[in-house]
Amino acid sequence: MKKLYIFLIILVFISGCNYFRIEPENKLFENSIEKNSLTFPILIKVETDKPVYFKGETVKMKLEAKNVGVLPITLEFLTSQRFDFIVMFNDRELWRWSKDKVFLQVVGWEKLLPGESLVYKIAEYKGDRIGTMELVGILTSNPPYKGVTNFVVLDYLTNLK
Repeated sequence: MKKLYIFLIILVFISGCNYFRIEPENKLFENSIEKNSLTFPILIKVETDKPVYFKGETVKMKLEAKNVGVLPITLEFLTSQRFDFIVMFNDRELWRWSKDKVFLQVVGWEKLLPGESLVYKIAEYKGDRIGTMELVGILTSNPPYKGVTNFVVLDYLTNLK
């Protein structure tokens, strides 16, 4: 009987660790506002503090999830994680905010009244590659909601000419 309990605990732990993993794929960049409105009237806005950065400069990111409906909504979260940011370049993931983070495996809820927003801001990514990047912001609710914006990383030397 004791072995059965240990087996069940291990099984629950393993399934919980990989339950919410978003793999980078081309479908990630579909029109998120249109898809989001099928479930809840949520508008996802992803922004950076400016459109152009120099290599090595910190990119400030912001995700806003706003209830644009007329009724209150309750968002369910399957872990303590509430958001994520992914930086993509040529359809490849360069950086993910949550990659080195650990989240509690607990269910939680966030209630949004009409017109209210959840806002998450970070400033951790340093642009280390030159080019146009896609920033994907994800509200990690069940179901998740996504928004996308672009920013450019330039090299100091190429822009001094």
